[in-house]
Amino acid sequence: QAGQDIIDAYNLGRVQHLDRDERAYGVVRRAHEWREDRVILETRLDSDDGINVQYIAELQTSATRKLIDPQMSSFKGTEDDDQTEEQRQSARWLYWCPDAHIQWTPELDPESPNPGNLAVYRMPHTCTTAGLTLGFAIGTNEVDVPRYGHASLYYEVAVQHNNAGRQNSTQARGGGVDKHDCGLYPSSNCAVFVEDPPIGAFRSRALTSAGMHNIDAQGDFSKQPVSDEYKELTAKLWLGTVELNFGIETEKALEAAK
Repeated sequence: QAGQDIIDAYNLGRVQHLDRDERAYGVVRRAHEWREDRVILETRLDSDDGINVQYIAELQTSATRKLIDPQMSSFKGTEDDDQTEEQRQSARWLYWCPDAHIQWTPELDPESPNPGNLAVYRMPHTCTTAGLTLGFAIGTNEVDVPRYGHASLYYEVAVQHNNAGRQNSTQARGGGVDKHDCGLYPSSNCAVFVEDPPIGAFRSRALTSAGMHNIDAQGDFSKQPVSDEYKELTAKLWLGTVELNFGIETEKALEAAK
């Protein structure tokens, strides 16, 4: 938990990165060491995907508000006497998902100056893999949190196992620990779609993408017609959103596409 699998893989030589930089390993190791007295966030991100920097900032702000119990911490958040009981609740764990993401389909023509097409997607009640984040409050262990695939996560947590109040949880009825009771009521608040920033994640649809597994990529897709309006929108997304908020340079994407 809290990165132990990454630490084990690194020690076994299974983690591949440039010059075997020790800094990334150090970050994971420190997070694992601090898991007993710090809030821990785990974010899923494949090597060919990207995260909006403002999305990370929003996760950290939300975690500070929701995963730190004022009665157990010296941290002083913003005091607001007008807060409702629901707003004052603290969670033992919490899931976040990007409300919308950009999908990149690389250009297949090696002579094209265009790195590929971009499209904005929003999938109601479905968490995309890139940016899917789980937060642990202090004292919460891995075994205390329900785990589901990204496609069914929101439904299972927010709908299928929704508790309207503490009295409806398994814990309140004298049973065993109810994993789906994160401490927020209604428990549909235990899985949150982040709407600010409007686009939280960047997903690649290259051959290295997990989403392209078992997809037949034969055929000359480079000749499929694309409207001038769509090309103009894609250009604006590259310059105004992807480069600015994701740090992905158009030239580098073009190089990767080739």
